[in-house]
Amino acid sequence: MSQKFSLSIVVASLINFSGCGGSNSQTAKNKFIKNQDENRIAKNDRENAFFEYSQKPNLKSAGFSKKPFEALSNRTQEHINYFIKYNPNAISEVPKEIVTPELPAVEKLQQGRFEKTVEFRERVQKVVDARESQIRDIQEEYRKKVEHRNEIIKILQSVNNQVNKEFIAKIVPIATQYAISDIFGEFGIIPKDYNPDSEILLADIKSKNSTYSKSVTFKISPKNAEEIYNNKDSLLPKVNFEIINSTISLQNISLNEHIASFDNSFKKAEKIEVSINNSSVNFSGIDKQLTIQSANLKDYKIDKSQFIDSEYNDDLPNILTSSPKAQTDYTKWAFIIGVEKYRDTDYVPYSKRSSEMFKKVVSHSLGVPERNIYLLVDTDATTTAIKDSLKRMKENIKTGDTIYFYYSGHGVPNANGKAYILPQDKFVDYVADDKALQLDEIYKNLTDSKANKVIAFVDSCFSGRTGAETDETLFKGKGVAGIYARDISTEFDKKRMAVITAGGKNEFSNMFDKRGHRMFSYYLMKDILSGEKNIEAIHNRVQRNVLDESSKKGDRYRQTPEIDGNKNLNL
Repeated sequence: MSQKFSLSIVVASLINFSGCGGSNSQTAKNKFIKNQDENRIAKNDRENAFFEYSQKPNLKSAGFSKKPFEALSNRTQEHINYFIKYNPNAISEVPKEIVTPELPAVEKLQQGRFEKTVEFRERVQKVVDARESQIRDIQEEYRKKVEHRNEIIKILQSVNNQVNKEFIAKIVPIATQYAISDIFGEFGIIPKDYNPDSEILLADIKSKNSTYSKSVTFKISPKNAEEIYNNKDSLLPKVNFEIINSTISLQNISLNEHIASFDNSFKKAEKIEVSINNSSVNFSGIDKQLTIQSANLKDYKIDKSQFIDSEYNDDLPNILTSSPKAQTDYTKWAFIIGVEKYRDTDYVPYSKRSSEMFKKVVSHSLGVPERNIYLLVDTDATTTAIKDSLKRMKENIKTGDTIYFYYSGHGVPNANGKAYILPQDKFVDYVADDKALQLDEIYKNLTDSKANKVIAFVDSCFSGRTGAETDETLFKGKGVAGIYARDISTEFDKKRMAVITAGGKNEFSNMFDKRGHRMFSYYLMKDILSGEKNIEAIHNRVQRNVLDESSKKGDRYRQTPEIDGNKNLNL
């Protein structure tokens, strides 16, 4: 069985990438859209992709099949996976990534033998300020170039996805026709009976490659019937199938010019399922090249602690050891996320220590069993890991269970006043593109479970700033004002859930140097270890302690933990 199919492939025009800035970016975008149709390959010059495919080595023979329609689905998938390897490029060229500029080297500083500590600190600060001023200029220029490139990449992604979608839509029926030929092969006829008076021939039409067969009748003259009996081994009936919306049904069977008759039940649609495995769709590597680039420079700030040793006195381990141990309770669950070292933005000092200590606290004081604790720290706290682990935990929750949620890391605001957590691997500029990372969605995920009670602790700020002492933002080289709203709001089931956050909407979440923890987390864990169970009581005491301690650092560091939801819940 041979058939010819024509497949037109749209090849998008390439974009020349040069310059940066808003006006140039818009010009490039307009030029691309304008030339999109002008630069399409002429119809007569288009590759006959199907012909090209037919010249490739044949796939392994389908062989005999006792389940032809199941085999048809698998065979169609094989043809699709093989065929897509030869799709002409949807896009012929992609702008190269912007080269990351080299940052000024960190000057090695050491306190002089006769230099006072206060003088050394002042000298360190001057060096830090000078370096950060240099980097700020480099960062702004780098952001402009990267954002320009990213805008073009997004245009290319949109066009490429559409071209690939159209391509896939066209090759599925072609691949299915090929699969039909492979699975069923040629059909033969087996005459069974003939009535010369009514001129009715009863026969079986049988697939030569599979067990598929149908009993049919033909209205045929005695002379032609005799010819069929005499030449049955060489006659090839035509069996036509119709494929609509992933279903295949027998439409008609013909022998020479005679059309068979058969019961309507024979036309019953057979379901075939074909899935496109996106990971196997490789359009000459173009998809992998169309990646967004981070606009933030790493190592933007100097960690001053590398010059000035800071020893901390963490008393929580001793408090934990001396506090009563709760009985293990398998109805309790904990989901803990702590990100200290980010891939593409500033560190959050002590988040790792606080997150790991929080695990010990909920296990010891609240009785959460080890197997019911999900701890994701630093490189384990990726976007995929967070979403997959939340889903897995939710599947295990039973009616009446309790969930404790804890997050320590950067918080990111968006223009609509929504708060997002920042996984370790996520670009700050694009975290708001993933709704699953929005606090509202996380809270909804938790309360949509069978748990009767959800208690969340969020040690993060959502002002968009990198620190209390600076107006620098997480979006390096880009100001927060006028772009990212600070009126952060969250929505959740306020009967079944309570949330305690580290501070107000415009406040920064402080580290607690002398204890080696995040300040809010330290006082939270200390209060839980004291045996207090009421959420409102815990909040009141933590708020008072954090406010007093943060105020000692100065007005810019002032931090006031807040509570929302059902204040009457108990741990």
